[in-house]
Amino acid sequence: MKIPLVFASCVICVASASAEVVFQGYMTTSEGSLFVLSVEKERSSGWLAIGQQFDGVSIVAFDSKAELLTVEQDGKRKAIHLADGKTHATERERAGAVAKPIIILIGKGESISVGDDVAMLDALKKKFELMAAMKPQPTITLRPPGDATFDRLRLVVDLLKQAGITRFDISSQ
Repeated sequence: MKIPLVFASCVICVASASAEVVFQGYMTTSEGSLFVLSVEKERSSGWLAIGQQFDGVSIVAFDSKAELLTVEQDGKRKAIHLADGKTHATERERAGAVAKPIIILIGKGESISVGDDVAMLDALKKKFELMAAMKPQPTITLRPPGDATFDRLRLVVDLLKQAGITRFDISSQ
């Protein structure tokens, strides 16, 4: 009876150790950058700063130009790129092209860069709800990449509307 329990514990440990942490998005404010990580596209970290941890992974550094996050897990460092968003993959994306993030500009001082992964949506929704409660609401500008699909853009617009954001626009640059 103890053997099956020990075996099940080992299987669970191996499965959780192999779960890959994904860099879903980031937000830049005047105070610094915040990041969202996820595991298996279902568990999201919420907004984290450098030095904070999620699921045994510590955020060490961030290169905004390359959108490269350095993390440490079990004493080993690795760099991970912003997720390419595979929730609504187009034919070109399935062929190997990377989906570029949608940039969300908030007022004059903040920006959020996101793919369209489901794990990022919860953190984005919470941020939008906080902004909707502000008086006055900041103007939000969506800057999708030139090859963004309508579905990706609609996903963000729907989140804005659901949160109660009334002032937003879309810009090509």
